[in-house]
Amino acid sequence: MLYRLVARMAVCAFWCAVACMVGPAHAWTHDQNKDRIDDRIARVNLVGWSAAFVNDDPGQRMEIAVLSGQPLRYGVYIGYDHRPATTDLTSLASQGLSVVHPYECIDYVRSEATFEQIQSIAQLPGITRIEAIPMVYATNHYGSRVVRARDSRGLQRSQ
Repeated sequence: MLYRLVARMAVCAFWCAVACMVGPAHAWTHDQNKDRIDDRIARVNLVGWSAAFVNDDPGQRMEIAVLSGQPLRYGVYIGYDHRPATTDLTSLASQGLSVVHPYECIDYVRSEATFEQIQSIAQLPGITRIEAIPMVYATNHYGSRVVRARDSRGLQRSQ
């Protein structure tokens, strides 16, 4: 129980530190047209599903969370200028969102939405931004071997 409390406090402290480092709401790099919608989402809506991938090539890695199908669904973080309350979550659900997951320590909700839903959500009161969920891939898992670091497990030279 104490471990969980300490872990939650550490997570909250981390996000508070991140929030202090982030500039004002108008300094968001993925919203050049200031419509509160991530420009990467708008680009995928305009160009098509392939725009969600590196170099617009579906054979490469996906950059933002986009679910194929008609219509396309985007994994999004919905940012608020206040702690999302039950009324805010109800308002999102009334827009037709099936996934509405608020976070404990930050003023964001994770969800999935179509572009039309995203446009209508951006007009709701208290919404500061709608961001695409970035896709993160683990890389360099052989990094210690590349730099010839000693492995305490005793791997063979051929490995």
